[in-house]
This record gives sequence, C-alpha cells and structure tokens, in this order.
Amino acid sequence: GFILDKPIVASALEQRRDAPVFLIDIAVPRNVAPDVNDLEDAYLYDVDDLQSVAADNLRETQIQSQQRFAEVDEPEDEDMSQMLTQQFIDGAEAAPRIVDVEDTAS
Repeated sequence: GFILDKPIVASALEQRRDAPVFLIDIAVPRNVAPDVNDLEDAYLYDVDDLQSVAADNLRETQIQSQQRFAEVDEPEDEDMSQMLTQQFIDGAEAAPRIVDVEDTAS
C-alpha cells in the first residue's frame, strides 16, 4: 500500500483550507498513490516526472547552445569565436592540473 493515499491527502487539504499542496515522491516503490493527483489543489510529481523535466531542459539547453555557436560562426563574430576557442583550450589545459590537485589532496 501507499503511505499517502487519496483520503489522507484530501483530509490534509481540508485542514489547510484548500491551500495547494505539492508532493514529490522520489521513492521506489512509490509512497504516494497516483490518484492523489486527481484531487483539486494536489500536485503530485514522481521520479519519472522529474527525469522528464530534466531531459526536456537538457534538450533545450543543447538547442540554445547550438544556436549560439552558429551565431558565433558568422564572420562579424570572428573575435568572439576566437575568444571562445581560446577559453575552451585554456579549460582543456587546466583539466589535468585540476585532477593533479585533487589527487594530491586525497
């Protein structure tokens, strides 16, 4: 069974004078009954919902990143392109040094 079911959440909503309640169920197996989401002012999210939102955000970030790099590739942005390329190279050169520092600290 579920720890929180529809009647329990409905009772809590009444006591809260129908103030909305957001429930995030990250347990596997689930602790909150899925039909809780049918209640007005009850909003239930689970791990699958959170993974979906994270995947959507990642896709959007990748699209925006590609668009920005496409804009940088335009001739009038050559200085910006060179600067970004140098920052990438500098970051790549710093990575082994960061690992060395982390290894030394361990």
